[in-house]
Amino acid sequence: MKFLIGVDSSNKEGKKLLLNELQAGVNDTSEDILVVHDWISTLSYVAIENYSAIWMDWSLLKRNYFNFHRKLYKLRKQIPLIIFTSDSKIDCKISISMELLFSIVWHKEIPKKVGNLLKQLQLFENLMASMPKKTKHHLRPNGLGPFIGNSIDMLEIYKQIIKVAQTDFTVLIFGESGSGKELVARTIHELSFRKDHRFISLNCAAIPENLLESELFGFEKGAFTGADKSKPGKFELADKGSLFLDEIGDMPVTIQAKLLRVLEDHTIERLGSTTSKKIDVRLISATNQNLQELISERKFRSDLHYRLNVIPINLSPLRNKSEDILLLTLHVLGKLTGKDRKSARFIDWTLIEELKQLELSGNVRELENLLIRMLFNSDASVLNKETLRSVLQSTDIIPQKKESSGFFPRGSSDEDSFREDGIAPLWYAEKMAIQDALKIVEGNISKAANSLEISRTALYRKIKKYEIG
Repeated sequence: MKFLIGVDSSNKEGKKLLLNELQAGVNDTSEDILVVHDWISTLSYVAIENYSAIWMDWSLLKRNYFNFHRKLYKLRKQIPLIIFTSDSKIDCKISISMELLFSIVWHKEIPKKVGNLLKQLQLFENLMASMPKKTKHHLRPNGLGPFIGNSIDMLEIYKQIIKVAQTDFTVLIFGESGSGKELVARTIHELSFRKDHRFISLNCAAIPENLLESELFGFEKGAFTGADKSKPGKFELADKGSLFLDEIGDMPVTIQAKLLRVLEDHTIERLGSTTSKKIDVRLISATNQNLQELISERKFRSDLHYRLNVIPINLSPLRNKSEDILLLTLHVLGKLTGKDRKSARFIDWTLIEELKQLELSGNVRELENLLIRMLFNSDASVLNKETLRSVLQSTDIIPQKKESSGFFPRGSSDEDSFREDGIAPLWYAEKMAIQDALKIVEGNISKAANSLEISRTALYRKIKKYEIG
């Protein structure tokens, strides 16, 4: 790997620290690392040489970041940019242009972060080399397609997406709510040879059972009361393209049998029709449930599971990819800046560390909602941990570690105790109710969900959230 480092000439300590870490990481011969002392020289070298990444001292970019990023993007559309800084706050102006941004590193954390960043850069370089030329533009230093993040976990997911997109195999995506299952499906479609045809999406849990069959397969005029004209189903609409079935675990067994037939003979039959129609559809499905458990409860067909689970993709939750919190935070704030006048100018580093400690059961979706609340509730120019803690008091988000906040830590030895004011937090009462219900019905999820008057999907989410064994 070959690196270009832009560092303020007065920052001797930062230069020495970074050089030592990089040289150790790349088994340096001095030709592998070039040091310059201004952003214009950086652009000049990038114009004539290829580099694996650029490491830039923020003090060189503070006044010229937008210009630098724009010109760098014109020269090398996919070169990773890593900013290192001694500032105690992150400047939100970075969020305006961040296609090339790979990471931001605080000086104090350089020894801890560089080794992992080198692994990420190597994976990114390998991914870029493996992508077909016509789809390379989808991969950026800060993510793939609509995805933001370049943690090792995310880069491995990108690798699977890129690989499976070059095939026409059926894909089954596993992941929690808000983890990006539909984004994976859309990205597979956009990278595939079917990209010029339709991508059709249907949430199986959102459609009543008596309507789901007609939504999938369509119907003829007069097929049932109110069918005053014929209508194509999702399979027909997705012909030559891709069909994404979300929450496949909630599909009724009766319709599962008909879906199995479609997968076996590639034909569909509209309700009220006596003729079959051949279709060419790539099926991608997703679930946040344990399908093996549903199979054992006879709520999901094992033969359909085999047909769907040809290529599995497992999305890890955001709490397992804390390295992506910074990029996601900047991305969300960047979007909000264009929509709302109310925007912060800086992010305190301590806020990022606090965000990494949260149990975000809604994953990226929940992080975005939390950041919106923080902006709404704060008039300060800096978002910090105090801003976060004030917002957390009105939510049910649970810190993972006791030291990260003053709230009850989930799973702690003090969990049986009340707060100092004698009041148990609401999430604790909910956890106890779920534990009691599961104990009474001897672990039967369906019975527990009925007793608690929530859906099985919601119950599974809460069991994961509270780590109920």
